[in-house]
Amino acid sequence: MTDSERHIEHTKLIDQLSLNFEDNNDLKRRGLTDEQIKKEPFRSVKQWQKLKEYVNPNLAGVNVSGKGSTNFHDGLLCFTKNPKGEITGYQIRVTDKGSNSRYVWATSKANDNRGIDATVHLKETGELPLTCEFINPEDKDLKLCEGILKPKVAAYRHNQNYLGASGGNFTASPETFASYVNAFSPERIILCPDKGSLNNPQVLNNWRKTRDFLVNLGYDVYVEIWENADNYDVDEYPEGSLTKIVSYTEWDTDYKITADISSGNNEKFNEWLSQKGFTPNITINQQYLTNPLLELPWKDGDTYFIKSGLGTAKTTWLIDRLKCLSQRKFALGKINNLLFQFIAKTDGDFCHYQEHDGRLLRKDVHTNFALCINSLIHFDPEDFDDSIIIIDEVMSVLKQLYSPFLGSRRNAVIRLFEEAIRRAAIVFCLDGTLANNAVEFIKELRGKDKKYYSVLNEHKSNPFNITILQTTDTNSGKILMNEMSGVFKRILSHDKPVFVTATSQKNCETLDRMATGKGKKVIRLDSTTSPDECMKRFLSNPSEYIELEKPDLVIISPSGGEGLDISIKGYFEAGYHIGNFLDADANFQMIARLRDPSVPRYLWVSHKSFIVDNKDTESWRDIMLDSFHNLRDDLGTLSCDDAVKAYQEMVVDYIESPHSRLEPKLNWISEFETNHLRDCLILMLQKAGHKVKFGEINNCKETKQEIKETKEAIIQEEITEIFNSEDIPDTVGKRWENNSQGLTKEQRCQLKKWKYKRILPGIADTQHWNILLIEMLVKKPQILSALTLGHFLNNPDKARLNTEQRLLKLLEKEDIVYLDSKPSYYQKVNFLREIRFVELITKDSGLINPDDELINFIHQECKKPKARRLGFSSSGNDKVKTINKLLKAIGLSWERKQLRDKGDVLTRYQVLPLSDLEQALTDAIERRINERITEATKQVNGENEYPDFASERVDIDEPTEPTESVTDVSDYFYKEESKTSVTATPPTGSKIELSLPIDFYFKNSLVFDRVNGKSWEIVEYVQIHGNHYVDLKGKSGDKATIPLDWILYCCDCIQ
Repeated sequence: MTDSERHIEHTKLIDQLSLNFEDNNDLKRRGLTDEQIKKEPFRSVKQWQKLKEYVNPNLAGVNVSGKGSTNFHDGLLCFTKNPKGEITGYQIRVTDKGSNSRYVWATSKANDNRGIDATVHLKETGELPLTCEFINPEDKDLKLCEGILKPKVAAYRHNQNYLGASGGNFTASPETFASYVNAFSPERIILCPDKGSLNNPQVLNNWRKTRDFLVNLGYDVYVEIWENADNYDVDEYPEGSLTKIVSYTEWDTDYKITADISSGNNEKFNEWLSQKGFTPNITINQQYLTNPLLELPWKDGDTYFIKSGLGTAKTTWLIDRLKCLSQRKFALGKINNLLFQFIAKTDGDFCHYQEHDGRLLRKDVHTNFALCINSLIHFDPEDFDDSIIIIDEVMSVLKQLYSPFLGSRRNAVIRLFEEAIRRAAIVFCLDGTLANNAVEFIKELRGKDKKYYSVLNEHKSNPFNITILQTTDTNSGKILMNEMSGVFKRILSHDKPVFVTATSQKNCETLDRMATGKGKKVIRLDSTTSPDECMKRFLSNPSEYIELEKPDLVIISPSGGEGLDISIKGYFEAGYHIGNFLDADANFQMIARLRDPSVPRYLWVSHKSFIVDNKDTESWRDIMLDSFHNLRDDLGTLSCDDAVKAYQEMVVDYIESPHSRLEPKLNWISEFETNHLRDCLILMLQKAGHKVKFGEINNCKETKQEIKETKEAIIQEEITEIFNSEDIPDTVGKRWENNSQGLTKEQRCQLKKWKYKRILPGIADTQHWNILLIEMLVKKPQILSALTLGHFLNNPDKARLNTEQRLLKLLEKEDIVYLDSKPSYYQKVNFLREIRFVELITKDSGLINPDDELINFIHQECKKPKARRLGFSSSGNDKVKTINKLLKAIGLSWERKQLRDKGDVLTRYQVLPLSDLEQALTDAIERRINERITEATKQVNGENEYPDFASERVDIDEPTEPTESVTDVSDYFYKEESKTSVTATPPTGSKIELSLPIDFYFKNSLVFDRVNGKSWEIVEYVQIHGNHYVDLKGKSGDKATIPLDWILYCCDCIQ
């Protein structure tokens, strides 16, 4: 239909509709008058609105009969107009604020009675409509803003002329855009970006393309800025606000990159930056540390912290200095692969523990070792007496120290790491990203009697020219956040050698196979290739190996991400990094593996790391409190007072250890960086002096399909190899499980098969043990934990027993060196039952109404802090997504159904039963849980004397009198130095007004909110476990017990 034909049909539609009270009031709230509202064809519409008069079914939004609408939502019709004032289409502003889309275009889908879709796309151009709000013929300026409704409101409020485009994407309708602008023939074109546009890459990209398009048409482009532009959009700022018109480049300062640290993110970014800080007592500025300017004493008892940027020869300098020291030396690394090059640089002065018969040589005091921290368990504490400990890339090593990948050996590894640091004569810690939190941790382990040197090399090496690549859709111009096809195509299009790093092993393998298929010679280093002898030669001297092999493509995974030095110059045409996993530190390290600054770098980095269910907590303190709350809830499962007390004592010891001040900080930093990956990485690169800019690449459907097919082929091969691999005995499986570094691809498949059979007892004896089962386990790695939670949800007593057994097992170790912030199955089951989730999924009818009050209740409960801590936070305002998330967490799903009831269409959902394979997995999980319970029961009756599960439980959540021995371990959290008064302790009976600093919250989070800001009477002073407390009584008779220093802090307020 032409514009004129559309206008006629739209007029028929408008004449049959009215504007409801709510929409009318909302338009008034936006600043429109009654007269202006009447002048415009604003109309409200209901879902499947019936029409009395016939409207042409070829009009988008009208059903095939011409007597009804096709819209799925109630809403307000917002019409678009061409320069003649003809109505060309409309959007529906959806009334339901929980909907995924706030504004949707009218459309009529094809069906049996309609051959093709009827859409709003214009007949003449096939483009989406724009809207012209030309209301002031005397105004020669034309202003552009986002949306369809917004320019209409702004035009009336400011008596100016506006052109609007959905999402501000004017260039998606280039012919229409050019014709509308030329029809107006403005003297100036002024862009009116929404608040936050500079920090929204997709929106900013649209404005840049709009500006370039208009410049090519011959127009000068300006930007309007108004008062409080961070708080108001163009249709919102108050009348009388000061405005100014600036050039486009003054607003968008030469395409300057800025991270999103606006509004709510600013506080978190400041916290993150503070945690990355480093305070030196020696500052130098040297291109290479090998210069003789850095002279240090090298005496026993010294500890050296060296922060120097990538490419400043830190390792070379250290190796040269080590030659002058006669003590035995241990070089500790994150993983074995990264030690080969270090050993090569020492000219054989170090042995690789895994490669050079370390078990035979470990007691030889003349043998220097390079080993990953996993291998510390093979040594005795006295082996480190008077030695020299070298920790290159210390931040990565410390993260690995607390990594769950250490499994059951984590306690032992951490304790031996402590011993090595304490017993060493000299300790060297080197890292380009070294931070104070690591320095303080090492200092606490070493002791106050040692000397410490913190050296900062301020020199910034030759900067890299870095382009952050953004993939845009070839047709719409929309930024595709997670689309990698463009960068894959670009890498494969090079005729000269290219260097690539990628945070995903699957991406590395996929790129390798695609390149090999095109005849390119590839060197790929990842966990599956690193055991090969050729890769060991590569790791020993990468530059020499590249010169010898002359590859077209070198691909490095995280296996070579830190510590690898590829210094070859002039060989590579470009360097690429594909970052969609890991934190910003790891991505930063990988980018700099190739040292040549003349090689241009191209980075494709997702805005957020693809980490499943990664929380976004406010600060590291919240991670600590999450750990405490999880432990507190779990201790309620223990049925023996002595066990509870023993566990609390262990926790108190942990809180007073240096681990409690480092582990949560490292976890929070990593968590924050994965949730704000690209912004953090940009800030780190800029701070390191690199030149960073944005670049654009288009997606490629053919390459995307090839990536998909290649990945699928690789996964299917892995599945087949796992299923067909030879079985291994338990002794081998346990050994490989404890140290999987260095395993070949075949051995990894054998290990996976062994693990599947071990954690799914009896599964191999069923008809379901087939390649389809392996496929499910490989493609859905979360399925086992989800089905386990589902089983515990139906069997809550087993969930309690499972948690009790885990705590008792940890109690056997008699110490804790880390706190797990992940909640137990027991806590998750309790929460899901508390919010009546079981009631929802077991409804008798089987059909669930999305507007059910129970769904609303569950959705609201999932907005609370406890839900976030347990990983069940709501999906924004979308209650359907929230329920779907909960179903997925227990291995279930639901499907949407459309039902008809007296002509109305109803939406209902039905929970789907488990498939045969999922049920088989659930049965195996149940067998394993039952076996564990049986084993635990035997231990209870045996020599371990575990408490009886049925005995009375003690829950430390319950209020206790201060004289009882069961104390709340949160009293020991964050024993930071606080302000105290020298005033004498006030006598009992004194009145005091408690006004406490926020730091005190972390000493006892459970009491702080209850007592702070209130008046109390001091009743009695008491002592618990050697700590001093005060019993208080409030005006209404309520009681509280607080630490004595809280009273001393506030003693100036005594009445």
